[in-house]
Amino acid sequence: MNDSNVSRAPVVLGVILFVFVTIVLVVPRAVGDATDPSGASEQPVEIGGLAISDGDGTLKCASSSNFTSRTRVWDCADTRIMARTEATPDDQENAIARVYRAAKLAPSVDPDGVENPRDGVWVKRSEETGEYALVAVSVADGASTRFFTIGGPDAHDLAARLVDAAPAEDLKEAQ
Repeated sequence: MNDSNVSRAPVVLGVILFVFVTIVLVVPRAVGDATDPSGASEQPVEIGGLAISDGDGTLKCASSSNFTSRTRVWDCADTRIMARTEATPDDQENAIARVYRAAKLAPSVDPDGVENPRDGVWVKRSEETGEYALVAVSVADGASTRFFTIGGPDAHDLAARLVDAAPAEDLKEAQ
């Protein structure tokens, strides 16, 4: 039955999103493993001047991809971190909820549970722990925002370190 009033846009958008996330998260690991049997080089977990601390300095993890200067992916043992820089959106709460939804492959954006620990920082986290834990963090600094998704057993700890490392300046005055 062909009902012309039914839109296929959500299905098409979902397929496109799934393919994008698969490309970003799976292909670099497969290509990196195939081209470098000893593993990817250790790189600082840092983008746009914002880094995650390891206690003695900047955390360094295997980085097998560098799609653009605005997007990076690191493998820190069983935890995967993806970060990108974008122009600062008008609605930070919905922006971090969308980033979380894309990483979780959830069917819809749910801004419930978004935390705003201080000006310019937003966090959305899963209740799961261990390998299924997922935390999305955004840090705005005026014209740009860094979005991090951290998935795996160390997600909650690394996200807390990232929030601690975020600039403490009042961004509302800077804009």
